[in-house]
Amino acid sequence: DTEVSVVVLGIAGLAIIPLCPSPADIWATQGMLRLIELAESFNPDLKTFLLLTRVTEGTVLQREAKKLLAEFRRPVFKTWIADRECYKQVMGLGTTVLDTATLTRLRIRGAVPAAKQIRELAQEVIHIL
Repeated sequence: DTEVSVVVLGIAGLAIIPLCPSPADIWATQGMLRLIELAESFNPDLKTFLLLTRVTEGTVLQREAKKLLAEFRRPVFKTWIADRECYKQVMGLGTTVLDTATLTRLRIRGAVPAAKQIRELAQEVIHIL
C-alpha cells in the first residue's frame, strides 16, 4: 500500500531498494524512488541506497544495470548480492547463509561466498548508520 510505504519511509533512517539487473526491475525502481521523494519532503534525513541483487557476474545486464543506476542519482552499495542457489536452499531449511554450523554439516554449495557478501553489505549499512 502506497500510503503505508510513505508513512514508514517518513520515520525510517535508511531505505534500501533492492533490484535485479533487469530492465523490468530498473523500470519498477522509478516508482519506488517517487515514493522516496515524497517521504523525503517530511523526512529530509532519510538515506536511500540502491542494492543490486540476484546478479550474475560478468553479464551484459550487470554492466548495463550499473550504468543505468547512475541515472537515478542515488548512492549504490559497493556490495552486490550474487544469484546463488544456496539462498533458496537455506530458506527451505529455515536458516540463513550465515548459519555456519548448519551449512558446514550440509555442505551447501556457494554458502561461504554468499555469507561473505552478506557480511560486507552489513558492514556498509553499519557504516552508513
